[in-house]
Amino acid sequence: MAAQAPGRVNLIGDHIDYNDGLVLPMAIDRYTVIVGSSKTDGDFQFYLPDRDDFFSSSDLRLDDNHPDWAKYILGVLKQLELGGSSMPPLQAAIVSNVPIGAGLSSSAALAVATATLAEQLAGLALTPMEKARLCQRAEHESVGVPCGIMDQASAVLCQRDSILELDCQNKEFRHLPFSPDGLGILITNSMIQHSLADGTYAARRDECQRCASQLGIQSWRDLDPVKFEQISGNLPENLARRGQHIVTEISRARQASRAIEAGQWTRLGKLMVESHESLRDQFQVSCPELDLLVDFTSALPGVLGSRMTGAGFGGCTVSLIKLSERPYIEQAITTKFHAATGIKPDMFVSPPAEGAKAMNV
Repeated sequence: MAAQAPGRVNLIGDHIDYNDGLVLPMAIDRYTVIVGSSKTDGDFQFYLPDRDDFFSSSDLRLDDNHPDWAKYILGVLKQLELGGSSMPPLQAAIVSNVPIGAGLSSSAALAVATATLAEQLAGLALTPMEKARLCQRAEHESVGVPCGIMDQASAVLCQRDSILELDCQNKEFRHLPFSPDGLGILITNSMIQHSLADGTYAARRDECQRCASQLGIQSWRDLDPVKFEQISGNLPENLARRGQHIVTEISRARQASRAIEAGQWTRLGKLMVESHESLRDQFQVSCPELDLLVDFTSALPGVLGSRMTGAGFGGCTVSLIKLSERPYIEQAITTKFHAATGIKPDMFVSPPAEGAKAMNV
């Protein structure tokens, strides 16, 4: 049996999924595929052919010495076991063309692909949000990253030619049709890798919680930018910056949804640039290479907007471009970025792709 799950980019709404915000991700046409079968006895065995990396374990207990990729698989299977599902030993091979450490959610793709395969092997029928939450718990408890729900929900829920609008407060979602004539989404990999397990992501989440506590609010949805300005005067500077990003990014996500529905692509591009500026200046999760990419890209003819995507500290930018200008745009970005950094970025255009599914092999 086999299953696949996609990576994702987020058009707007970063670092607000764990703050009850709205997010607008789309799946990309880069996938993690897992092929496997259950056994009556023996070890759990996993193999990465592309890296010639083999892992074996007699049970689902986690060890700090386990490779990170194996922690995601074992973590998902452990969560299923904790939920009452009997998980026999599994042997599986995993291949992926989702870039690792690029902010395209390769980890969620692996977790969701594993859960989708396990559903088949164990005869389960999880609801989409049950699967997303299970994979989120696996990342929290097995890998130690206190991520929000966006990445896992994207890998499960996204549909072809649609942007997912996910309300992270009540977990309601809808699909916004997205096939603008002559426009496309360009993903540019800065080749600067990041790791969410290094503590920086957790520190930002802690700052958001401390800010909310000092403001005396139950949810960030209780505030809008105007009210935040009225009550935030006594906050420490770093917490004030974090709160400013949260309330304005939630507002931008709402505006971006309306822009997509109305086909106001110039407006969407402007909101993307504003989002990057806030992530850079208020939330402080960008890096010089991402800032250069956004600056270079946003200034080019044929580009409506550009921003970093994902948790930051490296990874990718996402840009809304005129496809007729794609060759010029890619060449110009490559030339400028390489001259400034010595790095050749990797670029591809992806339509909104479909979420996880079982596969016939």
